[in-house]
Amino acid sequence: MPKREIICGLGEVVKCGIIMDAEIFKMIETNFESVLNLNPKIVQNLVLRSAMVKSRIVSKDEKEKRLRMVLNFGHTIGHGIEASLNYKRLKHGEAVMFGMLGESFISLNRGILSLDEFERIKRVIFKIGVVFPQKLLERNLILKYIGYDKKILSERLNMYLPIKIGKMKFFDDINFDEIERAVDFLFEQNKIKLTST
Repeated sequence: MPKREIICGLGEVVKCGIIMDAEIFKMIETNFESVLNLNPKIVQNLVLRSAMVKSRIVSKDEKEKRLRMVLNFGHTIGHGIEASLNYKRLKHGEAVMFGMLGESFISLNRGILSLDEFERIKRVIFKIGVVFPQKLLERNLILKYIGYDKKILSERLNMYLPIKIGKMKFFDDINFDEIERAVDFLFEQNKIKLTST
């Protein structure tokens, strides 16, 4: 498989770790090279655990009342990034990883997620090697597309945020200032550099 496809799949596994299974996240942290090189034993375990996370969530919320929204973690900001690039340059999984980082930043700013847990999330996402095409992105365009996001209700956004790795909490009062600060944070990261596709 192309490396970018592996990265996208790994992003989905990271998401499962953050939203419900801290052991998944820890396995990625401690076996990173083996995961990236698709060590069969580790990858099979990660895929199985990730499938179990999704199965538990869907079986608890078959009618999509609210819990299943946790699977949208990273998608509010991620969709804004994708749409601003006209769905080119970044793959969906790559954009969602930056969305997860931005939405974790909102949680950090709210005092819900500890700095240590936030740094762990940030470190893993940077280590995966996703490239944020900073020079091609327009901040205001990203924010414009996030503003059209279907999760907005009465000028507030509904969103699950991490309160620690493996545990999420639902909020219905995310304001647009918080989204702006998160997008600005992504642009400020010195480690994010433009490379060729």
